Amino acid sequence: MTHTHHEPGPATPGCRDCHMPARNYMVVDPRRDHSFRVPRPDLAEELGVTDACASCHTDQSASWSADAVRQWLGRDAQGLQDFAQVFTAGRLGKINAADALRALVADADQPAIVRATALHLLASYPGPQSFQSAQVALDDADPAVRLAALGPIGAAPVTEQLSVLKALWRDPVRAVRIEAARMLAGADISQLHATERQHFATALADYVEAQHASLDRPSARLNLGNLYAQLGDVRLAEEQYRAALALDPDFEPAYVNFANLLFRYGDEAGAGDLLQQALQVLPASAALHHALGLHLIRAGQAEAALLSLAKAVELAPADQRFAYVYAVALNSAGRDAEARVLLQQAHDLREADQEILHALLGIEMQLGNNAAVLEYGERLLQLRPWDKQLEDLLEKFQTN
Repeated sequence: MTHTHHEPGPATPGCRDCHMPARNYMVVDPRRDHSFRVPRPDLAEELGVTDACASCHTDQSASWSADAVRQWLGRDAQGLQDFAQVFTAGRLGKINAADALRALVADADQPAIVRATALHLLASYPGPQSFQSAQVALDDADPAVRLAALGPIGAAPVTEQLSVLKALWRDPVRAVRIEAARMLAGADISQLHATERQHFATALADYVEAQHASLDRPSARLNLGNLYAQLGDVRLAEEQYRAALALDPDFEPAYVNFANLLFRYGDEAGAGDLLQQALQVLPASAALHHALGLHLIRAGQAEAALLSLAKAVELAPADQRFAYVYAVALNSAGRDAEARVLLQQAHDLREADQEILHALLGIEMQLGNNAAVLEYGERLLQLRPWDKQLEDLLEKFQTN
């Protein structure tokens, strides 16, 4: 009674009912949580995580459960793990999440999976601070942490990536060394020592071998196509993209990457034809409409391009990149008000997106809205505290 706060009897919940609540996996497969955590209905109320109380009290809300625990304890329950809010803020792209994520990465008392997850989320907060956190994590004893650290590293300039990733081409774990090599495929490594170049070649060969183990899957063919495209081997890249589509004619990424390959190597007409063909197969693909919009811009068909870019945003309203590109196109077409609204909506969805904030800052400067320039500029400066040019710009507007 003292521990469970329930009357003794046949209906009294057991240990697993409160500490191992079940969740459905793959729609129909209930599995119990073996982490054996303190029930936190307050987090279910705040973040939407599993409410253990709902296993029995199916007719009650998470708020009801949280209130019941507060009545028992005089406060919310306290668990041994306190990273749920940080992860939620990171997944939602909140501006203030970066420092907390970096603190988790640096906390050696946290499990490896927690530090790896924090690094994965930190990739959305690029900059010197995140790069430094990830660089330290590259020496972690756990390979999951080292692998996740490659995400924030990948946001840095290639020269900076090269300076820290070359050591990982000899990593004892294959997944780490092949990803570290794949990231720099096509980079200029001519200044490296011969032994380092050999390590790079070996790791890249390991990556190719890993893909060859799954050549019956379009994703492996896509990976090889992307690799050969990075390396500048157009023939082999095209061969792999075509093989991916032969395996699965509905495989959207192969169309998009194949079209990008054709564009990069001068066949703009071929890229357009391929995208039109792909849209006959996948008319509801936001990525294909977006790619077609970019092709039409390059082809000088601005009005048609806007229609395609708008369709991509309609089909995938949460995709920040699609919103950003469409807003830039609208602004270029003189439709500033529409671009501004679209960017504001995208910013509301993910406030830490630096491209969106840059675009908002530019439009507000263009429109002469000094108060909005300062507002968005201060938010951007939170994400880019090292940006002296941005700091000087804001000082200029503050004095006007």
